[in-house]
Amino acid sequence: EAAEEGYKKSLEIAEAAYGGNHSRVSDCLADLGNFYVKLGRYEQDITPLHSTPPPLSTQYLLSKAEPLYQRAIKIRETALGTDHPLVAAGLNYLAYLYGAQGKYDLAEQLYQRSLSILEKGHEDDHPDVLSTRNKLAWIYFKHGT
Repeated sequence: EAAEEGYKKSLEIAEAAYGGNHSRVSDCLADLGNFYVKLGRYEQDITPLHSTPPPLSTQYLLSKAEPLYQRAIKIRETALGTDHPLVAAGLNYLAYLYGAQGKYDLAEQLYQRSLSILEKGHEDDHPDVLSTRNKLAWIYFKHGT
């Protein structure tokens, strides 16, 4: 609970200091979203393997991350443009969340968009390009395509 409050306080301070559409606010939003995703994955990992779907608390935590990621992406698109690498990073966060929720079609679309952005600004062997390709391959595997 202290960790969550710390992330929320950072977000509150950033919004007060910079306004709601600043890149520092988008970073705080992404950090809070990552906290919920990691906490949700932890909850899922400690649940017995035979329980499916994930417990309500896990789905609740994962669902709390979605609007944070979406808002962070919008701020970055407005501030930096739709083809900026930080937009691609935000798309990757949201795609990972959708993959964790079994929403493979949505995850695939976001990873493809992210990869397209990254390929415009980087060589094929850039770590971000390679990482996003691997994440997209993981979605293909999970989705059975």
